[in-house]
Amino acid sequence: MSNKPSVCLVSFDFPPLEGGISRLCAAIVDELVERSVPVSVISREVTASESAFESPKTSEFRVAAQRGKAEWQLFNRLRRFHRDDIVITGVWYPEALMAKLAGCRRVAVLAHGNEIMQGSPSVKNRILNSLRKTILCSADLVVANSHYTADLVSAQVDAAVEVATLGVDHQRFVPLNALRKISARQHFGLPDNKFLILTTSRVEAYKGHDVVLKAIANLPQAIKSTVHYCIAGRGEHLAELKAQASALAIQSQVTFLGFVEEPDLATLYGCADSFIMCTREQKAAKQVEGFGLVFLEAQACGTLTIGTRQGGIVDAIEDNNGGFLIDRDDDAGLTRRIEQLVKSPSLCSEQGMMARQRIEKEATWQHYGERVATLLNQYFGDKDESS
Repeated sequence: MSNKPSVCLVSFDFPPLEGGISRLCAAIVDELVERSVPVSVISREVTASESAFESPKTSEFRVAAQRGKAEWQLFNRLRRFHRDDIVITGVWYPEALMAKLAGCRRVAVLAHGNEIMQGSPSVKNRILNSLRKTILCSADLVVANSHYTADLVSAQVDAAVEVATLGVDHQRFVPLNALRKISARQHFGLPDNKFLILTTSRVEAYKGHDVVLKAIANLPQAIKSTVHYCIAGRGEHLAELKAQASALAIQSQVTFLGFVEEPDLATLYGCADSFIMCTREQKAAKQVEGFGLVFLEAQACGTLTIGTRQGGIVDAIEDNNGGFLIDRDDDAGLTRRIEQLVKSPSLCSEQGMMARQRIEKEATWQHYGERVATLLNQYFGDKDESS
């Protein structure tokens, strides 16, 4: 930023906690520090057991972990020390709400997808929708993670909305060579002589695991016998998926891996031939893939990705450049695509290389930080001073 005004990033999701919001907030802070912008962070206290990766090297203030007390301490901290800073909030509630109540004069709000959806017309949702509109309308800038999320915001409020698509840790998520792929599959108890399809996510109905199961079941027998599906994650839909796999007579070709620890994710992505997730948009239930960070993680590992044209997935996957897009619930189309990939291994490897190249070119966390920093300069920098 040209005149380098002080910035305060406020997010209850921040390193050492894991998670998408935590990672993107860290990327913003890293880029601002790199640009010598005075930046501080307000987050919540976390226990050592929740630690996953290091915080960026900058000034931090931690409010209490207990909700209620955390909001009160945040309000007081912002009111006393940050009213004149550029305040970036991880989400609109409670962070942006507290910033506006504290009288912060310049506020940028990060928007991710689900939390912007209006949901069913319940009393609770009506209250939240009204409050959200007030907060977003009063913000100087809303930074959306995808064009889909930006459209969600623009459909509800007349606010300044810009898109900064996400990135990934391309030094952590890296391709594996042939020997390491075999070793990784052995580690996870997966067959090393099958075409391996992977889905990693919370196991909920809207994530579309059932579409992949149907697509595999519909493959010609000669192709089907060479395919194995690994579902990593846990959730309320797990029992139904297991029953569906049995009903489709493909239970021997599906591994339910359960929860996978964060340090093992890169290896799991890297040993798969294709990463597939067929998420559906469920507006009433506020369920959607606002972007789909898992698609970038898989692509960074050189793994071809397939997703649906739903939500922000169209920003996470560039069709025929490291992956493919299919229509919602199109299990027949997915069957054809899987058959094509099994018959043409070179297509998988070519698309996998393109996926990795795309990440390096435009989708690292540094790229994301640069996009957000540029927007902050555009909206809050000194317009009279040349950069």
